[in-house]
Amino acid sequence: MRFIFCACAFLAACEVKGGNMEAENMRDIIFGPQAVDSVANVKRGISYGEKISIPVDWTSKSFIFEKNGYKTNGFIFLDSVVREYIVTKDQELMTILKAYVADWIRQNPSYVAKTWPWYDDAIGRRVQRMSYYYSEFGECFDAGEIAELRRSLDMQAHVLLDDSCYTFKHNHGMFMDLALICYALLVCDDSAFKEQCLDKACERMLAYFEYVFTDDGVHKEHSPSYAREVSHVAAVVSRVMMDVRPRFANSIFKYGECASKWLTALTMPNGVHPSIGDSPYLKYDALPPEDVVFKHGGYAVFRSSWTDPADVATWILFMAATHNCTHKHSDDLSFLLYHGGDLIVEAGYRNYNFLDPDTAYAYSGYGHNVLCVNDNEFPVKINQKGFRAILPDALKTRIMDSDVSGGVKTVTGRQERFSNVVQQRTLRYDKTRKVVEIDDVLEAKEALKSTLIFHLAPGIAALQTGDKLQFFRGDVLVATMSIASESEFSVRTLLANEADSPYRTSIFVNNLTMKDGPTVLVDVKCDKGESRVLSRIQLEDLGPRRSLDVIGSYDVIGRYNVSVESGSLTVTGCLESDGEGGGGRTPRLRCYWFGFLTNMVVVLGLETLCHLRYSSVVTCIYRRTEISRDVLSFPKMVRVLNSGL
Repeated sequence: MRFIFCACAFLAACEVKGGNMEAENMRDIIFGPQAVDSVANVKRGISYGEKISIPVDWTSKSFIFEKNGYKTNGFIFLDSVVREYIVTKDQELMTILKAYVADWIRQNPSYVAKTWPWYDDAIGRRVQRMSYYYSEFGECFDAGEIAELRRSLDMQAHVLLDDSCYTFKHNHGMFMDLALICYALLVCDDSAFKEQCLDKACERMLAYFEYVFTDDGVHKEHSPSYAREVSHVAAVVSRVMMDVRPRFANSIFKYGECASKWLTALTMPNGVHPSIGDSPYLKYDALPPEDVVFKHGGYAVFRSSWTDPADVATWILFMAATHNCTHKHSDDLSFLLYHGGDLIVEAGYRNYNFLDPDTAYAYSGYGHNVLCVNDNEFPVKINQKGFRAILPDALKTRIMDSDVSGGVKTVTGRQERFSNVVQQRTLRYDKTRKVVEIDDVLEAKEALKSTLIFHLAPGIAALQTGDKLQFFRGDVLVATMSIASESEFSVRTLLANEADSPYRTSIFVNNLTMKDGPTVLVDVKCDKGESRVLSRIQLEDLGPRRSLDVIGSYDVIGRYNVSVESGSLTVTGCLESDGEGGGGRTPRLRCYWFGFLTNMVVVLGLETLCHLRYSSVVTCIYRRTEISRDVLSFPKMVRVLNSGL
């Protein structure tokens, strides 16, 4: 099992930096995790594949909804230029940056509603960046240029203050408030106006955090990548604002921290977050308990074991989360199954061009493992731009019951999005027998046809014999699925590249790459009343588990002694080695504090994996050859398990 874990965003962001300038502190979120265009592309006048040579048509209707419109007007496309300039001080880069900024200011002297320059997320991202340019690069602008930059920032700050221009209960509003904070701390020298900006930003941002996180720490925008970004903002803003607004800083810190359990529970055996909602696959670096249910948030995560290597591990995600329209896909009661690799997946994240048929499919029920009725997906309201708004009945989707105490883990969800049928789905995972059951109870108000969709991952082959299917990865049988019901039903399989409108086999990987995987459709003839369908997946044993051996005894530098007895490692002090102590040996393993919780420790090194717990015990797996006398440093007791690799 090969994971090299890096520092998690939240506590790393809360670490005290060497400098105390606001600009240095804010840089972590101003130039955050967004995908940026290359310096080479910017030099050629290209932003995300579209020509934007000066003078730029900042209001261009050809802008793709998400990528070009807000990222260009938000100056995100210039981030690579800024990062390289900070290192190289290359004046050509500064000339490019100044030219685009001046062009935007010249063409946008005042607010114009419903245009790309004044799109909510664009103004938020842009004011953050322009404030940083003003603070850090002011000496690069002449007197006239800096005056124009300041005039534009003052004007935009008044727009950000206006509640009628603000987006409530949405991360776009949070970024608008973040922009006000950046402006107030980095630009504004009018003390009264500065206080007005900070008061408004703190009030609205705190209201957003109070709204967007459930009691059990689930972010209501349905997408792990956005939860990560919002948590990161909470961490950095709480640090920056501690001296300015300490009560506010402490309040939002807890919201960044509370998301840790959900975010870490979602982690798949290969160390990445699943592609659900509007999230691509993303690597993540923390480990919570194996089986977790977030009843209020609407997610359940089951897994075979944190110690199982990715090529044999099992991981299941069940979703019953509908909080609002933000990044919401039609995935009510859908589930994902990983067994030695992706097995049952969803269409995934495409983009935000809602008029694109592929994007519409990725958002729709047809792209998820859900129920369709009479070949219709969940009812939604679609506007002229293709945006899909949920109807009130979608808010009734919820987790009703769960049990993770025994060997069989269960979760039950319910959705009422159709007017003529209510679905209750129970997912059971028997770890010992390696069986996953999807038990659907359909309460029909009239006779109808129900179709249950199961999307298989690209690379999985499906062999159907009657109502039974075998799933192969290459020539390896990974699972067998059988269907049972007292109602009349039939099973059909769409193979890769096939379609049976409205059903498809398309799966999107890394946003734009489209692949195909088989789609299993279970058609059930439902009479008025209750119908039940049991889909049983028998998972194959993909390989032996690693043996856990006693390793022996090891001496560590100086007076610190590490003894290994029956798999337990006790450290009698906190040892930190920088390579100068202990005979000048360079440590092969180094200890870091990281993550969302104050008692999390990570060890980084070759072929090293740390399993984190919510207590003083940290479970670690090493290659035998990587156990080193140089550094094993913890102030707590840890257990070392030999992976047998």
